Amino acid sequence: MTAPERARAVLLHDGRETGLAFQAVQLEAQFGVPPDLSLLFLTDNSPYEEQLQIVLLDSRFQILDGLTLGQDYTPGVLTHLEPQSDMQLRFEFFGNTQLLLSIHPAGALLPVRTLPSFAKPLKGRFFSRQYMSLQKA
Repeated sequence: MTAPERARAVLLHDGRETGLAFQAVQLEAQFGVPPDLSLLFLTDNSPYEEQLQIVLLDSRFQILDGLTLGQDYTPGVLTHLEPQSDMQLRFEFFGNTQLLLSIHPAGALLPVRTLPSFAKPLKGRFFSRQYMSLQKA
């Protein structure tokens, strides 16, 4: 017997498929980020052991950067999502843990990515240009 596969969501734009699919169930929020970028917050819609995916897309719907937040046996609910500026968002995911997401449109190639213990880059994005940073606020 195999483990059940996670749900797969296809991203649409103007009613047409973009060619992108995510291992997620629900689009929680989306933001336009200058210059012509899109920021998506996606979840599995399971508050008992939730995972949050944060994905930054360019104007052609190519993934520039992405993070996954989650911890085993830890509930997570995305709340208090508040833009701080065009390039920063503050939000909570694990109870009262405030997080600050910063967008860096030019990106940077850094040898080490510093993230909180419950966050990791999207699969396959370990040695890629970094367009986002996340820290506890």
